[in-house]
Amino acid sequence: RDSRGRYIETYTQTDVEQMARVLTGWQNHFDPFTTSDGFSQYYVPMEPSSWAPDRDSGEKRVLGKVFPAGQTAPKDLDDAVALLVGHQNTAPFVALRLIQHHVKSSPSPAYVGRVAAVFRNNGSGVVGDLKAVIKAVLLDAEARAGDDPAKARADDGKIREPALHRS
Repeated sequence: RDSRGRYIETYTQTDVEQMARVLTGWQNHFDPFTTSDGFSQYYVPMEPSSWAPDRDSGEKRVLGKVFPAGQTAPKDLDDAVALLVGHQNTAPFVALRLIQHHVKSSPSPAYVGRVAAVFRNNGSGVVGDLKAVIKAVLLDAEARAGDDPAKARADDGKIREPALHRS
């Protein structure tokens, strides 16, 4: 956020359009003769299309990173995932959402920061290790504060989601 509390833009419409170009050339493998329901194959990973016009193989630029012309669809996808996982906003975004969903509605910035640090490095140099991140979310001192009633705070816990709430 800037000094007036407004969010600072981290991507532009051009970045969105260029990312869409990066992700072209994928298809579902659908064989109507091997399934009776027509939907079970949506659980099968997508695969690169063998039809050249499906793929935008030109140079693309997303968030300042150049995706060179002529790369394969899997290489572009790997580069895009690495770009997004490494972005400075991804770790705090994922940390906040996981904390809010699993532990408490209003976590402290320090709690979010500790979990984001685990997202950036699980202790073995791995980025985005969700097993380590969930462990950090659930075992953090702030998450466990309610275990001892003497240490309970008014902002502990999470608000039930409206769809899950019963009167």
